[in-house]
Amino acid sequence: MSTTIVALTEAAARLTPAQKLHLANQLLAEVESADQAAIDAAWDVVIRERRMRYENGHAETHSMEEVFAEMDRQLKKKPR
Repeated sequence: MSTTIVALTEAAARLTPAQKLHLANQLLAEVESADQAAIDAAWDVVIRERRMRYENGHAETHSMEEVFAEMDRQLKKKPR
């Protein structure tokens, strides 16, 4: 571990529980926002591909009624 990480860890250990929580939330938010950009970009590709398949008539579609009927069928099969 780098000396910077060790020093930060030691400094964080001296924080109050509320301060530790605040710090953790800030760090996670930074990581999540970086991840979110990659996730959004990946979904953009998926959406474009699905739209092209639909517009070219290569996508299998189902009505809302069909989807709900299948969901009901699957849920009834599940053991409780």
